[in-house]
Amino acid sequence: REAAIVSPIAGTTRDVIEVTMDLGGVRCTVSDTAGVREDSDADDIIEVEGIKRARKVAADAHILVCMVDATDEENGICAINDVI
Repeated sequence: REAAIVSPIAGTTRDVIEVTMDLGGVRCTVSDTAGVREDSDADDIIEVEGIKRARKVAADAHILVCMVDATDEENGICAINDVI
């Protein structure tokens, strides 16, 4: 189902989108959050709030699945260190 607007433009996702599902008898909640970027625009209070919420969801999670751009040698895998 379509649950959010998506695009390749950084900063598109701002809200936490959650879906609860059954994975082999285990109830799981999967959360899609704003990307956590170092170069985010601190003047954009909406983006700052989205990142704050993303960090809260990550801190409360039992398991993190992080998506990074593996072709971005500078920021790809380094972005994960900011979340954990």
